Amino acid sequence: MKLSLGGLVAVLALAEAAAAAVACSTGAPQLQQPSAEAAAPARNPQGRGGNQGGIGAVGLELTLPGGEHFSSLAYTLKNGHNTYSGSYNVTSAGTVSLVIGSVAADTGYSVSLSTTSDDGKVTCSFPAPGDPLASNITVVERTTTIVNVNMQCLNNQGTDSGSILLSAVQSNCPVWNTIVANPPNVVLGGLADVSASPDAGSTAIFPGATPVPAPVTAGQSVVIVGSATGPNQGALAFSWSANGGTLSSATGTLDPNGTTQPNGQSATNQTIFTCPPPSAGSGTYTVTLKVSDGPIPDGGGCDTNLTTGSVTVSCQCPFGMGCGDGTQICNAAGSCVPALFSVVVLTSGVSVDSHGTFLPVSIQKYNTSGAVVGSPTALPVAVNGAQQPVALMGNNITEGDLTTSPGGKYLVTTGWNVVPSGHVAASTVPVVARIDSSGNVDTSTMVSGVGLAGPPAVGAFTLPTLSVRSAVVAGDNPTSMGFWVSGVANDTTSGNTGGLWYVPFGTSGAATQLLSMPDDNAASLVSARWMRIFGGQLYGGFDQLSPYIATIGTGLQTSGTPALTTLPGGFATWSDAGANPTPSPYGFLLFSLFGSGPDTLYIADDGINPIGGPDVADPRVSVSTRAGGLSKWSYTASTGWARQWNITAGNLPGDAGTLANAPIGFRGLAGFATGTKVTLMATTANDEGNPDSLAIIMVDNGTPTPPAANVLITTPVTQVFRGVALTPQ
Repeated sequence: MKLSLGGLVAVLALAEAAAAAVACSTGAPQLQQPSAEAAAPARNPQGRGGNQGGIGAVGLELTLPGGEHFSSLAYTLKNGHNTYSGSYNVTSAGTVSLVIGSVAADTGYSVSLSTTSDDGKVTCSFPAPGDPLASNITVVERTTTIVNVNMQCLNNQGTDSGSILLSAVQSNCPVWNTIVANPPNVVLGGLADVSASPDAGSTAIFPGATPVPAPVTAGQSVVIVGSATGPNQGALAFSWSANGGTLSSATGTLDPNGTTQPNGQSATNQTIFTCPPPSAGSGTYTVTLKVSDGPIPDGGGCDTNLTTGSVTVSCQCPFGMGCGDGTQICNAAGSCVPALFSVVVLTSGVSVDSHGTFLPVSIQKYNTSGAVVGSPTALPVAVNGAQQPVALMGNNITEGDLTTSPGGKYLVTTGWNVVPSGHVAASTVPVVARIDSSGNVDTSTMVSGVGLAGPPAVGAFTLPTLSVRSAVVAGDNPTSMGFWVSGVANDTTSGNTGGLWYVPFGTSGAATQLLSMPDDNAASLVSARWMRIFGGQLYGGFDQLSPYIATIGTGLQTSGTPALTTLPGGFATWSDAGANPTPSPYGFLLFSLFGSGPDTLYIADDGINPIGGPDVADPRVSVSTRAGGLSKWSYTASTGWARQWNITAGNLPGDAGTLANAPIGFRGLAGFATGTKVTLMATTANDEGNPDSLAIIMVDNGTPTPPAANVLITTPVTQVFRGVALTPQ
């Protein structure tokens, strides 16, 4: 284009290029004589006011992009004193000369130009969208000035279907359309539109959206797909980069699910981003896509907002994920630290075998070598405002489970609001104790309306009519969390039933009973034991009768009556005659070691049903061997869950009666996975009056050989262990 500004002639290449504008005075020769049709200003060019000391003209020469036709060009030429605007008819797809006459010689002129193709697909403008209007043109009589101009053309089809940015001669500026994260565990914010993704279930982001960091487990990978369009599909190229982690390819590969353009060039491209290993802890990383469509000549350029897009991925090492050699885990902050285990400890001045005696409860930390870490955290032994005392009976082996909140900020256990060595009263109810990583204890949550005092009476004490066994929590918000609590009725003469309750944190009123399970002594009725949460689903263990291990409702129900669904596979025949003695599950752990769902399960079984005849304590059971131990189960879609092996704690000090030095089962169970290797910590299941032990089990899931249970420490007879859990850090 020739642009003459009051004697100034500027040359603009409007095709796909930046160009030069040349200015000269009104008396200087024109670079190109305008045609008769174009010589006259078109459609009411206007000029007003200002410095009229020298008069000139503006000449424009327009070269149109190949294949597009423009019928009209709008212009505005102005400074602080003068404004000239109007439009010109363009009748040729080639070169057209235009003249703006009577332009006053002055300083500070700026020029803006715009045109739209006849089919409405392309808009060209100077300055480019978002660029400032430069007022740097001076018109001086009989003097020539050169002005550089970069005019850009944009496809008008909408950013969700792509656009074209044209700059330097014979170069093209592509536009990225979407960046799709698949699988859908990466959630992108802004203008996300799942339905527009190439694959069902994936999530897309479009230009203009702001990526929001989303969790991906450390060491795992995510496929990221980018799409773009450009004038020359054959030259379209993708370039990927990241400020951490690894990419499978910096140039990507053609997406097999992408759309192929008519010339065979795919408009979509994918790469695989892998988060750093868990040992690096948590971190946020940006994966950037840059698209190009051939070389950019000197003086040209493309809008980086249209050629460059990014997605932000938050690589998280969640609490409890193994991050080292089998002795380290990620803490609540995502840092790799030595793993610690917390154990519920009951302490008495004498042998812990006194029926009905309430004992003080403490939480002691141990490392993976069995060494004591720090001082024990004692639970309250007296009422203090809303805080309740917490005690457990020394002989009730079914109580005292210990769990960790999903984010690793709290331990949760249960007990009774009874002063140690005290008596049960009408106000005796279960209490949920919450302990944070600093050892702060909250016992303000009571499961009221259950477990009132009543028979049976043993010695000088009256027992609660309920055993409170386990509590789990689904969140880590200190004020809005709630607990699921399980228990079993020891006797129903007072009208109580066991089952499952939900109680919000800090509640002192009646809890919501979700499941009702009558008297534990009834021969044909199942009772609830210990619970766990995995992948947003509540699971429960049930004693000595099917369903053994089951899902409780759908997800995490807080109301209604959740259904109990036995896990598919071998649990339906777990207690078949002879081959598999009656199971007695307590603590259990689920892992996803080989896929996205739970595929590995470990169950602690206390084996409390020994002898060569009926168990006097439980006439339902008659087996010839002690069933206890630690069992491993594996899941496949075709067969469901199948038991792989079972181990015991070996010949530890055992029952003082007929089973002295017999293999011992387990009750408490906690652990973590480092890749496919699992580190387990278990508490043994000795009867009252016998010492308990803490054992570590290192499982290599790459071999079918059962591991050994290595005992780390054994309690004196004045102490017993109950549940075990990973320690918040």
